[in-house]
Amino acid sequence: MGRHKGHTDKTLKMRQAAHLLKLKGLTYAEIGKMLKVSRQRAQQLVRPPEEIYKLVQAIAESKCQRCNIPIRSGHVHHKSYNDGSYSDLDELVYLCVSCHAACHTHVHPDAAKSLTRFWNNWNGKDIPTIKL
Repeated sequence: MGRHKGHTDKTLKMRQAAHLLKLKGLTYAEIGKMLKVSRQRAQQLVRPPEEIYKLVQAIAESKCQRCNIPIRSGHVHHKSYNDGSYSDLDELVYLCVSCHAACHTHVHPDAAKSLTRFWNNWNGKDIPTIKL
């Protein structure tokens, strides 16, 4: 049991470090290099556990909780950075890609909403005009 606890503590410390590095703007590849893990493992450390992701998504009814646009795949975002854990659901919101980026770059919500519409409607070929 002690071995498993030690492994959990190590994972929590790596998760916290990965979150801090992501907040500083590092890519998953850069985080992986710094933590001596693969890019995929770095992404796993930052991503919430699947059951938490699905719960936050269900609470939000698959809509961005900032711009209210329906989204297929969103980000679980901490309202305020605590310890990087996902234990406090009141601290978590479900955001579209654009609003999540806006939280980290201070983009105006209307611009983020236009970007979300763009990604939701993009067919992968034509580049539509974005009206702000």
